[in-house]
Amino acid sequence: PSHLPPTHATGSIRLYNMLSPTAFHTIEPSASGGAPILTAAWSPARPLVFAAGGGDGSLHIFDLKKSKGKPQVIRRLSPQP
Repeated sequence: PSHLPPTHATGSIRLYNMLSPTAFHTIEPSASGGAPILTAAWSPARPLVFAAGGGDGSLHIFDLKKSKGKPQVIRRLSPQP
């Protein structure tokens, strides 16, 4: 994919095909640990892998080849407020 997975106002991640205005898949905050997702970026080396930053200071690594709904890794980078 050539652009970032967009985060939505609800804190979810929506994945789009460049040929369609409709999301083909949505990842909800509860599926990735409960915290809203604030930012996301695709891996420059692996086309189906992206990282997402949660509102609680967590880092979520998604591999769409392995699972479309749950992160493969969740790491807490800072304590919850």
